[in-house]
Parts: sequence; C-alpha cells; structure tokens
Amino acid sequence: MIDWSSRKLQPYSKLPVLVTGGSGFIGRRLIKILETLNADVTSVSRSNSSSLNTKFCNLSDFESCRSLFLGQSYSIIFHLAGWVSSQSEIENIREANTNNVVSTLNILEHTMTYIPETRIIMPGSILENSEIKTPYSVSKTVTSLYSQLYKLNYHANISPLNICMTYGPNQNLLNLIPYTITSLMNNETPVKLKLNRQCDVLYIDDVVNAILLAGLETCPPEPIYIGTNTSTTVKDITDQILTLMDKNPEQVEFNVDDTSNLKYGSPSDLIDAKEYIPWQPMWTLEDGLAKTIQWYISQARR
Repeated sequence: MIDWSSRKLQPYSKLPVLVTGGSGFIGRRLIKILETLNADVTSVSRSNSSSLNTKFCNLSDFESCRSLFLGQSYSIIFHLAGWVSSQSEIENIREANTNNVVSTLNILEHTMTYIPETRIIMPGSILENSEIKTPYSVSKTVTSLYSQLYKLNYHANISPLNICMTYGPNQNLLNLIPYTITSLMNNETPVKLKLNRQCDVLYIDDVVNAILLAGLETCPPEPIYIGTNTSTTVKDITDQILTLMDKNPEQVEFNVDDTSNLKYGSPSDLIDAKEYIPWQPMWTLEDGLAKTIQWYISQARR
C-alpha cells in the first residue's frame, strides 16, 4: 500500500536518528522501516535488548537519559516512549506522570542542552484536551503543554502530532481490535465490549508514514492531526471484523458505557496533515482489518 522506497523518504538514508519507545507497538514498526531506508538508527527501550543499536535507558531518570546525548548527534528524535493505558485507577496517576511527563521533560532538556538544532517529532494522542479524563490522557495533555512551552519560549524544534486510534499486527492484546479478533478466533462467547463511542482509526503503516514525513518538514506552528477525519463507531469496526472473519454478530455484546457520549478533541483545531506534510491515509479500514486479522491468525498457527 505504501511505497517505502519512494523518493520523498530517501533523505533518511544514513541519517542519524534516535527512536525512544523502540520496543513499543509503533516504535517497532518505525524502526523496521527506518532500517529499510538505511537510516542510522539508535533505539531506546526500557527493557534489555540483544540488538546492537538498542540501548537500555530509563528516560524518567535524569542522568540515565543524559547518557543518550553525551557525545552524540542526532538529526531527528522520534519520541514515542511512554505509558499507554485506559485504566483510571488513582495509583496510575504517578506512573503516567513519571513515564510520560518526566521522561519527556528529560528528553527536551537534554536535547536543548546538547543538540538544540535537532528536530523532535512528538507523536501525541487525540485524547489530549478531550473530555475523556484518565491518568494517560491528562499526562499527554501536560506533555503537550510542556512541548509548547519549549517550542514557543525556548525555540525548540518540535513537531507535535495528534494521532488517532492506531491498530495493526503485533499490538497489545488488551487493545480493542486485537482483543476482538483474538476473542473471536478463540470462540469466546460473548465478546464483551464497553466502548461504543465515535472514533477515528488508522492502520499502523499510515501512522508510521505520517511520522516519517513529519520528520522531513520544518516544524509546524500547531499540532498536526493524523487521522482520517472520518468518524466511525466501535460497533462499525467490530461489524467489519465479524464480516471478515465470517462470525455471528451475536458473539459480540455491548455493555452500557457511560463515557460513550464524551467528545475527543476536535480535529478542526489542528493542522490538516494533507496541507502541511503532505500526507493522507493509504489504507482503508477494510484492508487494514483484513491484514491485521491475517497476521493474528498466522501467529496462532505457529
């Protein structure tokens, strides 16, 4: 669907880049494409890795984070590391703050101290400034505000992105789409879902393409919206999954959800990616879901 060998992505060849969150859902795919493009990739993960180009680092620790910058020169930093969860328990507040806010502040401070001209791509969430308040969404809003502070007051070269709900192969099984697919694969009945709100969803390759294109442009004045601008419901998504998997709709049961009427931040308040990067989605929902289903089925057969 996406031509990773296209001329517009060739500037990444031999370009030194740092990717935080390299072991995460989006980070793994981004690194794979960057390596395909022959970029000079340094990856950061919170877990030990056997990869020569992956460094173990606790980004929330000031000195540990600083070690990534001493004697280094990155043209672009893709800051994807963070704690992602829909859990709303009070004990998650500190974890969200430590792994999202403190880590980002350390990255920003060390970048401005050691390599201030480096471009920082900050993929955020459409949950920022939404009516949906969880430890995660609030921490992302705080992170976004600090990014604006560094950008406006200290001239940091930051490109903020607000990304809609992303899905695809190799995603955490607790997320909506892989949970639904694997539950139907295992014939769990009924598959109980709480969320039935309006949402916008993107296949992971479209998200990675947007991140890469943003890395090659000058920083925008406002956050860029990375989404389809097409609203759908969780029921619409699960109906397509049921059809593609040839499953009975009665296998899915929707519970009452008191957050279903809450609104996300409006894309109209953000820059349209088509005008700035330029970028637009290449994967349809049907094609993306079919590819994702195929991947989970192939994994189950191994």
